[in-house]
Amino acid sequence: MNIKKFTSFSLTSTLLLIIILLATVFQSRDMQNDIHEKERQRFISLLLAQELFQSSEDLTRMARAYVVTGDPIYKDYFFKILTIRNGEAPRPLDYTTTYWHLEGIGKATATAQGETISLKNLIRRAGLSADEIALLRESQLNSNKLVALEKQAFAAIEGLFDNGHGEYITPGEPDRALAERLLWGDEYDNEKAKIMLPIRKFMVMLDVRTQNDLDVIQEKLRQQILIELGILGVLLAGSIVVVIYLRLHVLQPLEHLTRQAGAIANGDYSARCESMGSNEIALLGANFNRMTDAVQQAVMHHKQVNDLLQYNEFRLKEAQYLAQVGNWELDLNSGVLHWSDEIFRIFEIDQTKFGASYESFLNAIHPEDRDKVNQAYTDSLATRESYEIAHRLLMPDGRVKWVVEHCKTFYDDQGKPIRSVGAVQDITERRQAEETIHLYASVFKQSGEAIVITDARNKILAANEAFHKLTGYTQEEVLGKSPAILVATKNVLEEHQVLWNILDGKDFWQGEIINCHKDGHTYTIWLTITAIRGNQGKVSYYISSFTDISEYKATMDRIHYLAHHDTLTDLPNRLSLIDHLRQAIHSARRNKERIAVMFIDLDRFKTVNDTLGHHVGDLLLIEVAQRLKSCTRSNDIVARLGGDEFVVVLPELESMDTTFHVADKILHALGESYLLNGHNIHSSPSIGIAFFPDDGDNVDDVMKNADVAMYHAKSKGRNNYQFFESSMNQATLERLELEHDMRIALEREEFVLHYQPKIDAGTLRVSGVEALVRWQHPKKGLIPPITFIPLAEESGLMLPLGEWVLRTACHQLKLWQGRGMADLQISVNLSARQFRHENLPMMVASIIIEENIDPTLLELEITESMAMDDPQKTIESMNELRRIGVKLAIDDFGTGYSSISYLKQFPVDALKLDRSYVKDIETDSGDAAICAATISLAHDLGLEVVAEGVETAKQYEYLKLLNCDKFQGYYFCKPLPASEAEAYIRAYNSNALFQASPASLIDILVIDDDKVTCELHKYILENLGYKPTAVLDPVEGLEMVHKDPDFFRLIMLDMLMPNMSGLDLIKAIRETNPDVPVVVISSHDVESMRRTLRPLEKKHNLLYEINYFILEKPLMVESIKEIIGKII
Repeated sequence: MNIKKFTSFSLTSTLLLIIILLATVFQSRDMQNDIHEKERQRFISLLLAQELFQSSEDLTRMARAYVVTGDPIYKDYFFKILTIRNGEAPRPLDYTTTYWHLEGIGKATATAQGETISLKNLIRRAGLSADEIALLRESQLNSNKLVALEKQAFAAIEGLFDNGHGEYITPGEPDRALAERLLWGDEYDNEKAKIMLPIRKFMVMLDVRTQNDLDVIQEKLRQQILIELGILGVLLAGSIVVVIYLRLHVLQPLEHLTRQAGAIANGDYSARCESMGSNEIALLGANFNRMTDAVQQAVMHHKQVNDLLQYNEFRLKEAQYLAQVGNWELDLNSGVLHWSDEIFRIFEIDQTKFGASYESFLNAIHPEDRDKVNQAYTDSLATRESYEIAHRLLMPDGRVKWVVEHCKTFYDDQGKPIRSVGAVQDITERRQAEETIHLYASVFKQSGEAIVITDARNKILAANEAFHKLTGYTQEEVLGKSPAILVATKNVLEEHQVLWNILDGKDFWQGEIINCHKDGHTYTIWLTITAIRGNQGKVSYYISSFTDISEYKATMDRIHYLAHHDTLTDLPNRLSLIDHLRQAIHSARRNKERIAVMFIDLDRFKTVNDTLGHHVGDLLLIEVAQRLKSCTRSNDIVARLGGDEFVVVLPELESMDTTFHVADKILHALGESYLLNGHNIHSSPSIGIAFFPDDGDNVDDVMKNADVAMYHAKSKGRNNYQFFESSMNQATLERLELEHDMRIALEREEFVLHYQPKIDAGTLRVSGVEALVRWQHPKKGLIPPITFIPLAEESGLMLPLGEWVLRTACHQLKLWQGRGMADLQISVNLSARQFRHENLPMMVASIIIEENIDPTLLELEITESMAMDDPQKTIESMNELRRIGVKLAIDDFGTGYSSISYLKQFPVDALKLDRSYVKDIETDSGDAAICAATISLAHDLGLEVVAEGVETAKQYEYLKLLNCDKFQGYYFCKPLPASEAEAYIRAYNSNALFQASPASLIDILVIDDDKVTCELHKYILENLGYKPTAVLDPVEGLEMVHKDPDFFRLIMLDMLMPNMSGLDLIKAIRETNPDVPVVVISSHDVESMRRTLRPLEKKHNLLYEINYFILEKPLMVESIKEIIGKII
């Protein structure tokens, strides 16, 4: 069985059982509380019944004591009891049935006073049934009748009698006998007995009701206990099954794997794991066996490599010995010098006695050469260049050796030298040979030309070193032989013989002939022959001198080639193209044929140059040239005019289909991606096609019209080909006219700046603007940047235009500061050419000084692609600008090639989130995730995030949820002229255009089946200033959401509710409103709930900590306030 599935099933089952167990435990606890409450109510009810009876007894006792003794204190006690029972005086806090017993004998102590309430109301408040209250009321009415008899007895004792209206106010003689009859008579006893009868019935009724309730609750409690015991039993059984399964399918296989791993650790690579089933452990065992096989093969391979290394090391030493070359390495940190064996042999030094240091090396050099060698090494460290030097060694026996030494030094990232390596070669024999050659050269007056001396029979007598070097022949090989051995071919040999025949009658000749080197290669020489005559006028010797002019001739040929070919692509250049095209037209005119001329321009090539560098642009051009040649026939002409412009000429056209076929091939080939220098580059061609003789009768006309057709292809959206039509000339003229107008537009002050506000998310105020250039053409009106910026880049006007924009924006900032807008920040875009210009920091600083503005209020924006063109150079340029004090921002972030490592190093203050991600943030989960990740990353790096292209309220609300810092777009304001922008900023910042919604207008829906919890949430939210709606039924809450999906700004819900679970409720809410924030309330910990909800997150647009949150019970006011504050 699959362990992962078994584990998941076990954990899920256990968790479910634990949840059920906890639920039953909580229910059991509630039942026990109900039992205690029933018993407490019964006890209180019995106390009240007893108090009713006892108070009647106390009243009787006080009345009889007063009649018997006449002591007024008993009368006072009587009425005191009566007022407490009737709720006319406060009840003592420690009131008991024995209280008046103690008072009656004068032993009652003073007590604190409590609530003023009648015994009748206490009975009502005790929660008794109507029948029970009726019985106690009946008992109290009977007690009240006794009170009337007792008051009549008091009147008789005091001599007061009935006045006929039930009032005992008529004076008379005290009648004690009457009083005693009233209190001890049958009527009194009968009424007294009537008091206790209802009380006894009440007690029986109360016992029966209470016992029934307790029986029901206790029966439910017993059932709950049985359920809990059953669940515990299932958990115990499941645990035993899990333990047995883990023992058999996990622990035992792991023990086996451990033993095999120990065997491999001890070098036994033959150890293998046996098959252990089909679960993950078995898969681990199989992978373990494959790993063991790989390790065994690696060990064998390592041994083979080590053996080969030792063999190569032996061969190297042998080669160094034969070549008399040794190598050395000097560690500049430790000062340790390492020599190969051959160097010790050359220097004739015992390895055991060598100090292995640079000083020891110097000591081995001839004393006269030490300073020279040391200076050469010191200079190489200073210039960071390798060097070669020949110097002497002084042997112990006085012999002198010559060696030549080569050295190269390596440096760390900080430029500190860390080690030097080099080679030493014994050149003693070569040095001696050079001195001999020098002696011969001095005989021939150190001539740089090859000199040969022949006798009258044309036999070589001597030749100088230059001759040997030039011909390859040694002196021994040419002495006594004719110079004819140097001729290249048979024909040249015949010419050489004619030459000597001609010279026979002359003393001097010079000219160009071809010689053959000893190794077989031929070369051209300039030969001069002079005849030396004796006293008799006969020729005694011939002196021939010659020089190799092959390189000169090759240079001339190369010059001719370069004059007709492009040095980068090796294609014919403009000069060669015109020559070939002229010949093709001449042939086509003669043969009445057609020629197609294709003018090809790479789309957006300048962007590649500006963003990735000219070296990548050059690689692109080379690849384009190769692809063009692969698309054409052998007799077609492919040429490069310059820049990114190419021309393809198709001569001898048989049909138009050929032109279509080649054009389609070129479109497809050049449209495929290019992998250059680690960059995957996409480009495309715009192709213009003109025909001879249809579109021109000469080279100039055909080329010009093909160029016009190419520009028409660009205007059609690029990546296409267009055939020339006469109407195209007008479009070309218009483009040239626009370029001409732009060159004088700066002088005429036709360019204007518009300013688009940026809204700060924290203050909801305009905190800055972005300056955007527009061209107010005197005839064509307002021209957008997309039309003239590419022309400015192509025509080289971007630098002066960029400086004008920066200067004008800073001047406007100064004007606004003078009008009270002191904290407003202005952003200016830099073009790639501006940013790479070495004078940019100086220009920015001078403008800031001239306008006298705070540099921190100026923000310069560069695109992400510009920054990644040369990251190290970008960091240096940014640091120079930061030293001035200006702010820096990365524009169009997310569209280039940024890496996080470089982003951390760029000294920028803000990222501008590209509008392409903001546009679909409401509907595209990928764009939403990119925006969230970018904002989070920027904040982690301490950077501010500005979202550009915000055009809808939902985009704005969503970006606020993501904690975006600033917003810019048409939702707030389009780019405006300076005066209109100023008016807008003042109105906006004074809340004339926008008022933030007060908290009291924000509706929040609370769904929780627990009434107390639901009301508590409502109470907290109301006190926080929000407008909550609380419902107990999840179905009712869902109906409210369905009725008006956008009414509630936030929904809070409990996870455990009857009728519908929290998970089902979330799904249903998301189907109605996919964006409303949700707060899940649970008694489980946050991580457990997160695991439960994670399967829903992607499908139901749940972004944790963005549009859904989890609150753990018990809820605290601060936690609710904090989470809602993040959302609203």
